Amino acid sequence: MGNWGLPWCLVSGADVRDTQNRSRGQLAFTSAAWGAFLVSLAQASRNR
Repeated sequence: MGNWGLPWCLVSGADVRDTQNRSRGQLAFTSAAWGAFLVSLAQASRNR
């Protein structure tokens, strides 16, 4: 996890240079959420 462990209030308070890092973090979070969703979906279909 490393850098993503920073509190979001600090991240959102960072200056404009960090906008790229912030969007990259959101992208990583979104893909992780989708991954978890797909895994749970696959498990649910397997259990049926």
